Amino acid sequence: MSNSFARFFPPPTFLTGPAVGLDISDQSVKFVELTGRAGQVRFVRAGSRAIPRGAIEAGVIKDSKAVTAVLAQLAEEYELKQVVVALPEEQTYIIELDLPKVRTSQIKEGVELSVADYLNFPPAEAVLDFELLPDINQADAWLPVVATVLPKSVAESYGSVLAAAGLVSLAFELEPQALARALLAPTAEATMIIDIGRARTSFYAATNGVVRYGATINTVSGDLLTNRLVQKENWSLEEAEAQKIKQGLVGEGAVASALEPLAVLLSDEIEHRLFAWSHDSRQSLPRTEIKQVVLTGGQSTLPGLTSLLENRLKLPVVVGNPWQNTVHTGQLVDIPFNYAVGLATAVGLALRNIW
Repeated sequence: MSNSFARFFPPPTFLTGPAVGLDISDQSVKFVELTGRAGQVRFVRAGSRAIPRGAIEAGVIKDSKAVTAVLAQLAEEYELKQVVVALPEEQTYIIELDLPKVRTSQIKEGVELSVADYLNFPPAEAVLDFELLPDINQADAWLPVVATVLPKSVAESYGSVLAAAGLVSLAFELEPQALARALLAPTAEATMIIDIGRARTSFYAATNGVVRYGATINTVSGDLLTNRLVQKENWSLEEAEAQKIKQGLVGEGAVASALEPLAVLLSDEIEHRLFAWSHDSRQSLPRTEIKQVVLTGGQSTLPGLTSLLENRLKLPVVVGNPWQNTVHTGQLVDIPFNYAVGLATAVGLALRNIW
């Protein structure tokens, strides 16, 4: 595991030139390019391409040739070269550790030894990253750490398709931490980020900008919402998608009535994750109560969704602004917000080498 650490998760190199974040999912690949330095970041451009169905499943690359072809087309069209890349949460372990305090040079070794008990694959086949948790008041003899671990084979498969497409990966980062960097202030109160995509929904709990809990489900997603309208109203996929985006959960019409059961299921799943966050007996570190919910992802702007969730959860619920930690110079980004929310992971990746 030690040999893989620096290769996949090198320390950020702070840049003043362009930085490109590349978000590869089961459905699409998206990039965002930023330039500048902390406090003076400017948006340069963004782009996306669809991933062929089945080429990536649950974060695992099944058809490397198809994925390489899409990446190569994107790289050629936009003249992309160096990128910071997201690795899939579905294949990731997020592990909280309470380590004996050691010298800084010994922390990585301590993390590597400790995570072995949590994995269902050999530690030698893993790569990891970790962050310290300075916001937790532990006894002086202990060091609170959050480790993120995934199989080396997953990271290497992404590295292979990137190289084959002519792209240089400056670093890999776990998707949830990139989201937190884009959507939350470093001192944000305890927050649950909910990423609602076409094929799945993910839940991440973060304190002081560090993700400490993650889970993913496929029982609520944008495609399931659309398919429910197809079944209930006998619409085409195109018409169902258009009506979902236009009407959502507002009012008492056929669209809202058809979508509400899945929205209620999402609310129930959020309550379950809030309980899991606060009652996980396997974790020894103290956890503060979640104070707000931030929605993100391409399906997060469904009309009426924030109101429904606020009423059921009794918590503030907002759609996250992917530019809040990015555009500090009065710049207006000419991208529709409904599209921009799906770029949050790529924004956070680009910020890694700037923020």
